[in-house]
Amino acid sequence: MHCIEQVIWYKSDGTAHLTWTCSETDCSTCVSTSDTSCSSFALTLFTEGVSRDNLIHVSDCKYGSEVKLAKIGQSKKFAVAEIAMIGKLGTHFTYIYTFFLQMTLG
Repeated sequence: MHCIEQVIWYKSDGTAHLTWTCSETDCSTCVSTSDTSCSSFALTLFTEGVSRDNLIHVSDCKYGSEVKLAKIGQSKKFAVAEIAMIGKLGTHFTYIYTFFLQMTLG
């Protein structure tokens, strides 16, 4: 389980598409750097089957191990080139996990 500060969706040309910033409770604060509206997508950070017992309290990130990105509206299809999760290890060290995807999600 990781304490995630931001989740960034990159376009295939390497520019940021949408960026979500996480708090202790969710990752709902979104900024768009493209013509896509944040209100068109919902991002959920969650953990399945892992206990949150004995975790360090950190207010500016959310603990989780999985990301769900969903399209809101009539069309449910969208393409993702890369997702980056920026997180913390303890309270001082920041790291980045990057996932390159080569599929269209529907």
